[in-house]
Amino acid sequence: MSSTDQTIVLITGANGGIGFSLVTQLLENAKYLVLLGSRSAEKGEAAVKQLQGKGLPGKVELVQIDVSDETSILKAKDVVEEKYGRIDALVNNAAITGEAPASSSLATRMTSAFLTNATGPAIIVETFAPLLAKSAQMGKTPRILNVSKQTGAWGQAY
Repeated sequence: MSSTDQTIVLITGANGGIGFSLVTQLLENAKYLVLLGSRSAEKGEAAVKQLQGKGLPGKVELVQIDVSDETSILKAKDVVEEKYGRIDALVNNAAITGEAPASSSLATRMTSAFLTNATGPAIIVETFAPLLAKSAQMGKTPRILNVSKQTGAWGQAY
């Protein structure tokens, strides 16, 4: 299947939990090429190998991306743009609770959680918007999905 026929989906925080489950479900259909976003290259590679071992018809590839690091986001965008030229869907799934390390001050924990759970996804949307626009130029309907979890709620941070 050519890349123009495939639906290319980038999912952040996809090496575990809800993100991993979503990747697994999408890979059940050969039309999906899922870009598994992971802050940790090692954890991302392990997740990709596990998924490839399931023999699902879709295709999965690792994209290293730390949603709390603008440089990492820009690098990931450049990699995706060079290799695929577009994305058809973006799933902002990565999140942290703000609880660790517990020895940090409340201000430090809250700032870290806000950067990862709010600022990072906004930067990702802005950064990847041109690649979503290229999908629209191909006649596709690009999508953005922001996943919200109780563990990322402010009430969990203190």
